[in-house]
Amino acid sequence: MINIEIISKLPPAKRKILIEQCLVDAPSSIDEDLKESYAYSRVINTFIEEYIKRQVIKDQALEKRSVLTKENLTKKVKVEIEEFIPLAISALKNSIPSIDELKLQAKNLFEISGVRRLAFGNKATRTLSTTMGSLWERLANISPYAVITEQEFGIKLKGIDLILLNCSTDIIEYAQLKTKQDTLTGSQKSRSVKELSIHDNPIFCACFETKAGWTFNDSKVSRYAGEEVWNRIGMDYSIILESVVEMIKVLEGEYVDLLNTIK
Repeated sequence: MINIEIISKLPPAKRKILIEQCLVDAPSSIDEDLKESYAYSRVINTFIEEYIKRQVIKDQALEKRSVLTKENLTKKVKVEIEEFIPLAISALKNSIPSIDELKLQAKNLFEISGVRRLAFGNKATRTLSTTMGSLWERLANISPYAVITEQEFGIKLKGIDLILLNCSTDIIEYAQLKTKQDTLTGSQKSRSVKELSIHDNPIFCACFETKAGWTFNDSKVSRYAGEEVWNRIGMDYSIILESVVEMIKVLEGEYVDLLNTIK
């Protein structure tokens, strides 16, 4: 059993060492590539509820009020998005295909046809969608009810983006975050189910609710979208959505400017 007082005072690298000292072998029924994540999570489970509750108490005691108040949350989200936008613009610039790339590595009809603008348009949305995945984690991590294990403990749990304390039920949940309900293909869905189902209270989260239907469905893993996701960690979905919509409009402007540079 890990002493919460001790681990709370350690830097992430030393927290990892402490956790590793308590590891036990995963059962043979767990897939080989998931045994490490299973073993880590079993140790993390012994202290994570108390760890997150300490974060919550600290947040509620802030002189300028909780980060989850409308004013504070809006400011925090704005900061994260402003830091993210240059990264997204850089990713867009790097996705502009060169003439040589179209000739040698054509992967679709636009590229085969050598039309750089359409090829860039096709690639740009995929590039942004992939890049934005990390932003959802950063935004969720604003909440004291959430923990990213890589940041807190120097440990990556395969397929798990977030461990959270559901602020409505007081239950610890292991979450995988995707942008929307139809993100996964069939083979990806099977992998996500395997990664999630080795943990207690696993949830599959679509960060934004759209009109698209779900491509994820499993009796062992609950799924949630939009407001249901952000409410679990005390965050106002409308603030998240409005901020992201504004960000995407900015990125569209950058995309149009880049498009006009392509000959």
